[in-house]
Amino acid sequence: MSSIEYISSAAATSSVESITFDQIPDRYEDLILTMSVKINNSGHIPIRFNNDSGSNYSSTVLYGDGATVGSSRYTSAAWLFVGARGGISYQSNIYTPKICNILSYSNPNIYKSSLISVSQGNGAYQSQGEITESVALWRNTDIINSITLLANTGTSPPGTVRYIDPGSTFTLWGVK
Repeated sequence: MSSIEYISSAAATSSVESITFDQIPDRYEDLILTMSVKINNSGHIPIRFNNDSGSNYSSTVLYGDGATVGSSRYTSAAWLFVGARGGISYQSNIYTPKICNILSYSNPNIYKSSLISVSQGNGAYQSQGEITESVALWRNTDIINSITLLANTGTSPPGTVRYIDPGSTFTLWGVK
C-alpha cells in the first residue's frame, strides 16, 4: 500500500522570481508538488529539474473552459509547462491551485514523466474559468534532486517582469 509523506514547503513572503526545492531525497517512488500560486502580469509557472535549462522538456496540454476545448503542445522547451491556456491568474487575491505528479523521479534508467492538473476559477483570466490537464516529459535519466519554479521563462514580452506574488504556497510530498 502506498503512503504519502511531507518533504518540504515554501511560501513567497515577497515578490520572487523563483522558488526552489533542493536536496530532494531519493527514497520515494514519486513526488507530488501542490501549489496555490499567483503571478503578476499573467504568465505560466514553468518548472525546471536539476537546473537543466536545455531543450529537454515536452508538454501536451488539454484544456476546457465550458465554451471551448483544445490542446497545445510544447516540444524541445527549456522548461516543463505548468499553467492554463490563458496563463495564471493575475487579478488581485485570486490564487490558482495546481498539482504536479512527478513519476519515478528516482529511477536512473528512464526519462521522467509528469502529470499536471490546473483549475483556474472564474475571473482569474477568462470570465468562465478553465480546467487544464497536461502530460510532460523531461528527457533525462538523472535522479531529480532539485525542482525550480520560475515566474519568468524568457518568452515574456521585452520589458515585462513577472514575479511569484506574496501568499503563493508550494508543498512537496513523497509517495512510497
